[in-house]
Order: sequence, then C-alpha cells, then structure tokens
Amino acid sequence: TMALVLAFVAFAAMESPVFFNRWREAIVRALAHRALPAAATVTCAGFLAHEIAALTPAVIVCLGAVAHDAVLQCLAQHIPGIRRSQFKFGHAAEHRVGDIRVVDSYHPSRYNTNTGRLTPEMFRAVFQRVRDIVDGL
Repeated sequence: TMALVLAFVAFAAMESPVFFNRWREAIVRALAHRALPAAATVTCAGFLAHEIAALTPAVIVCLGAVAHDAVLQCLAQHIPGIRRSQFKFGHAAEHRVGDIRVVDSYHPSRYNTNTGRLTPEMFRAVFQRVRDIVDGL
C-alpha cells in the first residue's frame, strides 16, 4: 500500500528528498530573514483542513514551527480532544495525532542551514525516518 505524505513548508516551498507519493502545501508566503508571520498571514484555516481531510495522509512532515502549529491547529478542528499544547515542536519530533503521524523538522531556511542549526544529514534523517514509517504501514 502506498501511503501519502504531506510536507508543509512554513516559509518558502522547496523540493524534499521524499521518494513516495507526496503533496506539498505552503502555509505562508516567503518571509524576510528571521521574520515570523502575523496570525492573519497563516492561510491554513479552510484550505489546509479540507486538503488533510480529502487526502487522508499517513504522515505529515512539518518544516518549521509555524507549519507545525498550523497543521496542529487544523487537526484540532477535526479530531476531538486534541490540544496543540500536547505536541511540542522539535527537530525530528514525532507525534501521533489520531491516525496521522506528524514529523517535525527545522525549516531548511538559509539562516538555519548557514548557521548549522540544520545540516543536510539532519534533514535527510528526518525523511529517512518518514520513509521507515511509511514502509512499516
């Protein structure tokens, strides 16, 4: 069975090293260095929630804390008893939210990669873990 993985990009779209069915959604438009979006710029509400419901992904990859928060906000609207505070963002953190596995990664922004906060090895490890999850389904 082929599982669908959703990758949610917090700031700017980028290709990820995922070799199975995937869907990519930008949560917000590209922002200036180290800028955080205002609540109004996060576009998740209706469209994201409908896409998650329609696609029924096995795994969602959140690239950055903004994406993590937006995805959990949408999931909390449709899964009873879910509180965003139950799921803390962290690089390579995994969360089971209902039937969906949410996997976090630092965002692969220029700032994070230039400062070494996110290395290519760390990024690949997240997607290898996603591959392992999907292979185990």
